[in-house]
Amino acid sequence: AKARTNVIASYANALDASNQALQRQLSTQAQRVGMGDREYEIQQRINDAYADQADKLRELQLQMNAGQIDQETFEAERAQLLSKTLDRLQLIKDGYDELRQAEGNWLAGASAAWANYQQQASNAAQQMGDVVGTVIGGFEDA
Repeated sequence: AKARTNVIASYANALDASNQALQRQLSTQAQRVGMGDREYEIQQRINDAYADQADKLRELQLQMNAGQIDQETFEAERAQLLSKTLDRLQLIKDGYDELRQAEGNWLAGASAAWANYQQQASNAAQQMGDVVGTVIGGFEDA
């Protein structure tokens, strides 16, 4: 009876996680009205992490229901899943913080523009191809 109660409770938890992920998605859609593009992008990545967690939790629940894993294994894997989701959320936060700092660095932007210019200027084959295409196109028009 206790095993059955645990299975039902775990299944309810998996469904709750799925519903919470959906709620986050819907809330973000409503909040998007007042968000900037980057803020929305970040929130979507966070929502995706929670949705992925809900999917994996549902998979664990199905494995337990099918007798492929026991309650103890389910709980251990569930704890790992929750921990790794928190790690993933931190990676998202850190990555966007790093991006924000890089975008705020005007010197990095100037350096990137110079590198792009050098690459384009050194591509003589493409430049010659463009000239020949223009000249031939001019003959066709005449």
